[in-house]
Amino acid sequence: MTKQLILSTLLLFSCFSLRADLQDAAARFEQGNAAYALGNFEEAIVHYEAASEEATSLALHFNLGNAYFKTNQVAMAILHYERAFRIDPSDTDVKYNLKLANERIKDRIEELPQLNITRWWKSFTIGTGIDTWAWLAVTCMILALASWLLFFLANHRGLRIAGFYIALLMLLLAGISYYQAGHAKRLVAEQTEAIVISPRVDVKGSPTETGINVFVIHEGTKLRILQEQNGWVNVRIASGNEGWMRKSDVIQI
Repeated sequence: MTKQLILSTLLLFSCFSLRADLQDAAARFEQGNAAYALGNFEEAIVHYEAASEEATSLALHFNLGNAYFKTNQVAMAILHYERAFRIDPSDTDVKYNLKLANERIKDRIEELPQLNITRWWKSFTIGTGIDTWAWLAVTCMILALASWLLFFLANHRGLRIAGFYIALLMLLLAGISYYQAGHAKRLVAEQTEAIVISPRVDVKGSPTETGINVFVIHEGTKLRILQEQNGWVNVRIASGNEGWMRKSDVIQI
């Protein structure tokens, strides 16, 4: 009984603490909005960053990206637009602002050639969204059950045949949607990507300061982190080139 009471008390305090954190984050977000509306973008950044320590949302990262963009901190703007994009890849405002910010960076890296259908399918899978795929799976399953009922209960032979084939089709679509929800989740999880925040980085051939410089990248460039080692990260850029750089030169999306 005593253990249950202690556990209940701890859970109660945890709930109060979480609620207080979220309320504080919401208050800082509103303070950031007020500062942004007055053109005090640096102050807005302070409030938004404070809010991001307690909570996360598309609106928060989008507004933070806008504030950084207004202060010409393009790398940080791209970072938060990318985080907003991760939350909702279908948001047109996020995609537009991310495109504008990427036009301001120095590096112009040609991506490795990919089959158009492969690139389109990945983009379509992520862009549709995990929640949408899951919703489609549930909807198709409900329609399949309704069709099965029609098959078993209908008196007319034509309706029973229609119910049977519609049920099979809905089950197939439910399976595809369920698979796509999981596939979209895996694709997002596999994107261990980061944004370069240092003005210029000499990427090394090995994780040491004495390593040979293999190429140069600049702030705002997005790359993929392959592994970490003693404060260094092995990275790959869109062109396929790989090398090592200080972990402090990037922030993970």
